[in-house]
Amino acid sequence: MATRNNGRGLFMRTDLKHILRPENGPSLRTKLWWLSWNNYQSPLPTKGFLAGGAVASLVLSEAWGGNFPINDLDVFLTDSEKTDPPATPVRITGIALDNQVEDDEYQGRYNVRNRGYQVVNSDRIDLINTVSVRMLEDELPVLAAYRFILQGFDLNCCQIGIDLESDQLIWTPEFEEFVATGQLKVTHLATPYHTAIRLAKKQGELNCYCDLKTELSLLTTYVDMVSALGRSNRNNVMYSRFFGKKYHETYLCHQNSLEPYCIVFPGTNQLLLPGTGIPTPDYYSMELNVPSAYQELRPYFYIYGGLQLSSVSMLQMFDKICRPTTRSVTRRKFVTAIKLGGLAAICAIQNSGFLDCNHHHKNFKKLEQFAREHFGVICLFNRLGLNFSEQLQAIRTIGCSVKKHGLFVIGLLEDSNNVILREATELSEELIEHVVSDFRRSVSATQLVSPVNLSGFPRKHLAIVIELVNAQQLEEEGIKQHHCVGGYIDAIQSGKCRIFHLEYLGESTTLQILRSGKCGEHRARFNRLPPPEHVTLAAELSDYIHMLNSDVEADYGQALLDSMPYHGGDINDIVNQIEA
Repeated sequence: MATRNNGRGLFMRTDLKHILRPENGPSLRTKLWWLSWNNYQSPLPTKGFLAGGAVASLVLSEAWGGNFPINDLDVFLTDSEKTDPPATPVRITGIALDNQVEDDEYQGRYNVRNRGYQVVNSDRIDLINTVSVRMLEDELPVLAAYRFILQGFDLNCCQIGIDLESDQLIWTPEFEEFVATGQLKVTHLATPYHTAIRLAKKQGELNCYCDLKTELSLLTTYVDMVSALGRSNRNNVMYSRFFGKKYHETYLCHQNSLEPYCIVFPGTNQLLLPGTGIPTPDYYSMELNVPSAYQELRPYFYIYGGLQLSSVSMLQMFDKICRPTTRSVTRRKFVTAIKLGGLAAICAIQNSGFLDCNHHHKNFKKLEQFAREHFGVICLFNRLGLNFSEQLQAIRTIGCSVKKHGLFVIGLLEDSNNVILREATELSEELIEHVVSDFRRSVSATQLVSPVNLSGFPRKHLAIVIELVNAQQLEEEGIKQHHCVGGYIDAIQSGKCRIFHLEYLGESTTLQILRSGKCGEHRARFNRLPPPEHVTLAAELSDYIHMLNSDVEADYGQALLDSMPYHGGDINDIVNQIEA
């Protein structure tokens, strides 16, 4: 039986399979309920996400033996209605390729959507601390939101919690690694100096191993990046540079551990951050005397990949390039992907397993070409966590299905609202057949959405504009135009978008108009870019639909006529001129 030393002495490695199981949530919740009721007579709430040190302490007690402190019970609620950004740091806990936008027509630049949250407020009653958070993404599934909350915790020893509605136990791979190895690591960088103090505190409480010098090097690198490059909002700058009296008292309790690596200043020191207006009596700052990797990592953000600085990108960069325990082959693959830029760089940051395979950088061109034509499928690949080789194999599998069924298969796979795909854990031929079969059952003349009233659209006499409102029309459009619009059933039915067939000046195109009223994808036959005249027509149709969905009472038709480069009193004059 393997053994390890986590600071508590050598002992046999515990089998975690019987401890880290989703169905163990009820028993842990019962223990925490008994603790809170017995000490404070405060029952646990029935809604929210109970997460952090309290749940972790019970799991560690079972895995390692002994008793670990439970200071409070943090319950997170994600139903905050506050719309104004709170004065708290933005916790970026994930990035995702954004398949809703097509800026620059994918000319080497890809849009990335940040995932994460902000704490709105917290209220404490006895042992229970209720924390309301605002998620950065709308319509996020509950379990996905809870996972993002865990990923926003700054240390790997706390990333576990219980969904109080389903009693399901949820944890991160980083927490599982911590229980197995007993090594304390930083997992988020929103509040670096707070985290430095918490590192010393948790190491003392859990009596575990921590490479304090390396972890503090990560924190000071992030502080240098934020301060020197200004790639963060003012709240993040403040929280990255300052901490209050509460954390200063904690620092004093663990000063012996931190003193070799840092110096703490009161807020009156004008060298810290001049001109910010930070109240001097209540704030402290810290200077970390450890090597910073700022100069080494800076080119990877602003020369090669052009990546945005965030906790996620910074952690991946540091772990793959600067951490002493990183294998040289992993470092080499990661650096190659970042220097290639574009899709390779984003996938390497977003998908931790993307490079865990043999590959040649020339093959990235195949993936880039596929992404330019079918970007939504690449988003699906990364959501499933496919590595580079698995993505290339998935493209071959999809190609076989396209030959068998038609191009609409790709459209089905690009639909992020498809229930079958959202619940999938891998991409296989059987999964694609399941998606296609479900599509076939829904193909009928049944109307997916009520069509837009185009009777007032001024261009209706000059161009053919037809809204596609049922599955049969979508499939026929995809066959006629040789693209994948046939798979957009769920997107239309859910109200995410509308699809129109346009014919104008001898050309035909297919237009997607998003829920917001803005133009989405717009393609001619064989996925070619639309001609300029169709782009103008699409913009006018988008404005017209936006007008129908708003409370504007202005004469839209006349305003549009006035803007057209024609002369005449009404639309009939324009038609007569065109016919002539």
